[in-house]
Amino acid sequence: MKKILLYSLALMLTSSWLFGQTPDGNLKDLYSVNQLANLNPKSTGFPTFSNVNRVKGSPYLFEEWRQGQIQARGGNMLGEQLNLAVDLDNHVLYAQLNEDKYGDIPIEKIQMFTLTDDNKTYWFEVHDLSREFGIGPRGMKYYEVLHNGPNYLVLHYHDKYLRKESHVENLGMVRRPDKFMSLHEYYVYNGKKLIQVKKSSKSLRNALPKEAKTIKKLIKKHDLKVKKEDDFVKLFILLDEGT
Repeated sequence: MKKILLYSLALMLTSSWLFGQTPDGNLKDLYSVNQLANLNPKSTGFPTFSNVNRVKGSPYLFEEWRQGQIQARGGNMLGEQLNLAVDLDNHVLYAQLNEDKYGDIPIEKIQMFTLTDDNKTYWFEVHDLSREFGIGPRGMKYYEVLHNGPNYLVLHYHDKYLRKESHVENLGMVRRPDKFMSLHEYYVYNGKKLIQVKKSSKSLRNALPKEAKTIKKLIKKHDLKVKKEDDFVKLFILLDEGT
């Protein structure tokens, strides 16, 4: 079974394999394919950046490999759990096939994938919202599915970008490190159209005017703090339940 799975994944991977040591579970300093490809099989970790090239943070959703599953576009879920890492700057999914072989899976070949972290399972789908609905980021991107109910689909777009620092901290001319910044966008599909929303009562009521009174009532009744993602999701669960 494992050989069949690895063969299936090999067909999905790009032609340029990335070889190197297993990254000891830590992806903090891995921010480009070059860093991955340049790993020495005998080294103990990732290269140390100089003051000029140092980077704070990483483009990854998690700083370590996470177990997950992949569903190929138009296919079934690949049954076995794999070590996966999601680069949110370039929207690349990396899969570890064995102790010293891993590669990136083209986004156009992925339907969805899951990641498990601290007993929580994250579910991501691939969409081109700009092409499908006329709003949202252009091109295929990964979207976390926060809620998928009979009336509402709620998507969370995670993105990261590298902010370049040009000024210095002191007279020693030590440049501040470049830093990866996070961007979050939320989208709601109500069966008719896709709407971008913010995690606020006012934004939600404006986006869903027919449900404005119900939203206000549910927030008050259940003491929801919709700026918190758990309560934001709970609101849509309640809307779908009709409570």
